[in-house]
Amino acid sequence: IISMHTDKDGLVLLENQSIYAEVVPPQNLTTVVVKESVATHCVFSPGEILAGWEALRDWIETGEQPTPRDIQATCKAIPGLGEVCRIAPDYQLPNPDNRMRPR
Repeated sequence: IISMHTDKDGLVLLENQSIYAEVVPPQNLTTVVVKESVATHCVFSPGEILAGWEALRDWIETGEQPTPRDIQATCKAIPGLGEVCRIAPDYQLPNPDNRMRPR
């Protein structure tokens, strides 16, 4: 699973990614965070979408799990689409307890 999320999404909080990571084994999940200048609900650039898709295809074909840094590099390398690539490869997911009620 490649789960891509924007950092300022107010509809589906980014903190949900932390909870998802607690139930999905790490070898089955790559989480990618896209840094936004203004809040949206998962609005990605065409390059970001294509990079995520290609990373998933490569993972299926090769068995090598992509990292956020791999997906960022793919995004930046896409001719004509890589000019908007806001993937933050070292982003640390926030603690859900800081903004969400106990589950």
